[in-house]
Amino acid sequence: MLPKLRIASEPKNFRPASSTAPARSPHGSRPIEWINEVAATFVARAALRIALFIMMLASLEVGSAEDNDAQTSLALDRIIVTATRTAEEESRIGSAFSQLTGQELATEQIIDLKNALNTTPGVFALQTGARGGFTTVSIRGNSPDYTLILVDGIQVNTGIFDNAAPFLAYAQMFNLDTVDIVRGPYSPLYGSDAIGGAVSLATHEGSGAPKVTLFGEGGTYESLRAGVFSDGRLGNLAYSFHYAHDETANARPNNYLREDGYSLRLDASLSPSLTVGLTARGQFGRYGEPSSDRPVDLPFDDPHAKATVSASVFRNDIRDVIAFVPTGPFTGSFANQNTGET
Repeated sequence: MLPKLRIASEPKNFRPASSTAPARSPHGSRPIEWINEVAATFVARAALRIALFIMMLASLEVGSAEDNDAQTSLALDRIIVTATRTAEEESRIGSAFSQLTGQELATEQIIDLKNALNTTPGVFALQTGARGGFTTVSIRGNSPDYTLILVDGIQVNTGIFDNAAPFLAYAQMFNLDTVDIVRGPYSPLYGSDAIGGAVSLATHEGSGAPKVTLFGEGGTYESLRAGVFSDGRLGNLAYSFHYAHDETANARPNNYLREDGYSLRLDASLSPSLTVGLTARGQFGRYGEPSSDRPVDLPFDDPHAKATVSASVFRNDIRDVIAFVPTGPFTGSFANQNTGET
């Protein structure tokens, strides 16, 4: 038998029914068990709210931990060498610079240096004619002759090509770690070729398990691009290399482009503090310019005129892993550019 209860809101003249009959609610004919049902519902809802509150707190703690991890990763400064010719943290660089990574360039599908440079502030890369035409780079409005171009530390502004136009015409973005752009007068560090600034390309250093990537694509105007890329580490030897072929007929007759590029980097760790390295990068291009009216570049007026350009750089060095700088007499380099017409 249920205990006899009195509810504060009941009228004073309320009396329970006979003890032999079940108790009735003052709000109808339902049994008094509705009080227990209401209490159970209240408890269940309170428990649900507490559980949801605990889950919310847990998610906030997880999100806070993830944010802390992300902030920890973002707090790490990049190492910049081009701005001071020594390895410096990004926060310690007092001049204007930009750095493009090979991963960013691959994600954005940027395959040539001209388009990569045009994504950075204060830099303007101008290409004459269609793809394959001579290309120059100006930083902060300076003459292209005052923009220094470095490939793995080797200057490619050489000979009569102070603006490195033959190299820039066919410079590919495959197998690169970084592209550094420093803006401002850098002649005290690099000489008069860097009055406007400097652009430095660094070939990718292999890491992880060996892997190979094959790629190919085609499009209009008989366009074709294909190549191979591989990098990894075999014991104490890290390697990376690529070869890529690119060709297109362009929109005009006799305006074709054929170019081939390659790169190779080897790094052998002889001891925990000594690494022997070799880096090579080169390109060969053939470009047709119909009815050339640029006698400086192509001194003839032939609708079937063609320009053949090649450029290569080679570097071998012994690096002190602790100091991250090449050591004097063991460093050798070679750079060559040539152009001709047929």
